Amino acid sequence: MDMTLTDEQELVRETVTRAARQLGNRTPDELLARRVCHADDWAVLADLGFTGLPTSSEVVEGRGIMTAIVACALAAELATVPFIGRSVMAAGLLSLAGADDLCEAVAMGELRATVLLDGSLTDVADAVAGSVAADALGASHAVAVREVSGGVEIVLVDLDPTAVWSPDLTRPQASPRPGPGEVLGRVLCSELEQWRASTLVACAADAVGAMTAAFDLAVDYAKQRHQYGRAIGSFQAIQHLLADQYVVIEGCRTAVNHAAWALDTLGGQAALRAARIAKAATSAAGVQVAETVIQVHGGIGFTWEHSAHLYLRRVLLDRQLLGSEEIQYLRLGRMFLDQPGDTT
Repeated sequence: MDMTLTDEQELVRETVTRAARQLGNRTPDELLARRVCHADDWAVLADLGFTGLPTSSEVVEGRGIMTAIVACALAAELATVPFIGRSVMAAGLLSLAGADDLCEAVAMGELRATVLLDGSLTDVADAVAGSVAADALGASHAVAVREVSGGVEIVLVDLDPTAVWSPDLTRPQASPRPGPGEVLGRVLCSELEQWRASTLVACAADAVGAMTAAFDLAVDYAKQRHQYGRAIGSFQAIQHLLADQYVVIEGCRTAVNHAAWALDTLGGQAALRAARIAKAATSAAGVQVAETVIQVHGGIGFTWEHSAHLYLRRVLLDRQLLGSEEIQYLRLGRMFLDQPGDTT
């Protein structure tokens, strides 16, 4: 496989980065007060065609890679746009159910939906007590699953419009309203695997974007902060810390690129395995990198006003969504035990 971005993919990266800068860079206090994704914010991505990218009915070459590029860029700018919750997770389930009109409504911002997960955020869930709508900024509905004989039903449920606290200030959560919801369609359990793969890749890409931006903050600070008459970046201990984190980030970036490529090219179990590997790698590394960034910043890195803790919060939620590294390792082990000869 070729890891080099095509000219079109590079243009997508540059375009979404410029757009993300309009939607991010908010202070912690502004994020706490922001519980609705403004229609104008969503329109910035919708007008560029990014909100419908993951589920578009049109043939899009390298769809998985471009979705990862968008998720990565939005995370780097801490953009308050629920791209993963709406465009990847909710629209992905709606697409499985054959609800193409609702997918289009999500892409255009007419349906503000997210996905309903269990209380630990490790898997898609039914609208039962303890379930949580993730990445629910401004969401009025959530897509859930209900187990039935021979598969699962895709269900659309109403949400409580009051968002609840989330460890990630850029992505609040919400609770479902009581009620059976509207059944949209029925799919086989195996059909959820492609949805899981695409969601895992998007979460892993989000973590890489957050890690990269946090690392850049630390590098800039190490160049500017002086102690004993020298920039702290000239001290070997700081250099080693940053060099180690750079290697970790680039390893995660490679894993995500491979998983996105597998999503586009291989599909099936091979794509899911690659996605789980990428999610495990970024889940383990994200917190390590973000905590190191705070360490490099010293006392100021622990303050509420500094953005370092916002990146730590972001990777903590990315780690939890659809399972941390421990869960991914267990599920990977089961997959390899089921098919020991398949190492694709």
